Amino acid sequence: MNIILINSSPRKNGATANMVNMLANELGKYYDVNAEIINVDDLSLAYCVGCQQCYKTGKCIFNDDLEQLSHKLANADGVVFASPTYASNVSAQMKTIIDRCHFVMEQLLHNKYALSVAVYENYGGREVINILNDLILFSGGQISGSLLYKKGSSNLRINCRAEKIAQKFYTDIKYGQINFWQKIKHFFIFKFGIKPFVLRNISRYQGVVNIWKEKQREHLNKVSPDL
Repeated sequence: MNIILINSSPRKNGATANMVNMLANELGKYYDVNAEIINVDDLSLAYCVGCQQCYKTGKCIFNDDLEQLSHKLANADGVVFASPTYASNVSAQMKTIIDRCHFVMEQLLHNKYALSVAVYENYGGREVINILNDLILFSGGQISGSLLYKKGSSNLRINCRAEKIAQKFYTDIKYGQINFWQKIKHFFIFKFGIKPFVLRNISRYQGVVNIWKEKQREHLNKVSPDL
């Protein structure tokens, strides 16, 4: 079971990193889990320039660490998105990841499970959780849980919360547990929003359609492997 944990804070030893490390330690208690932490401070990343070439070709014009991160996420069973709160929003680094990693149109998180983590000091943490949860849901993923941490809060309380949420995350992935409300909501988002838009603009979104077809082939191979 491969789980990617993204610390989108520019600080590798800050409060957000501590939350990521805490979850990684809890998940690491399970013998069949490989938990990999990605610190954005270690990545070379370029900002999205809005050229939309990724929609045409399926690849970004920038062949940097974010393209490699997107491939990692595509092959993961679970993802943890963790961000500090800056002006009631995610960090600039997390926004760049969202813009660059082929999430929504390409349905990168289809049939994957994810956690959202937000760290805040004064206000705005809930807004960050909402942004991350929308990203997960719109990208076809299942929101397994959310962890909201206010700096200065009880360490014992947050440790207990992290242990419980990691346990549920693991169980959801291992047994394929489904939140049907989320599934229904995503169905309408994709069926009546994303898909018809892409098909109406097929000349500009051929790369997206190709990715959908590849995901469908992979799914069919898992369900009915060649004998």
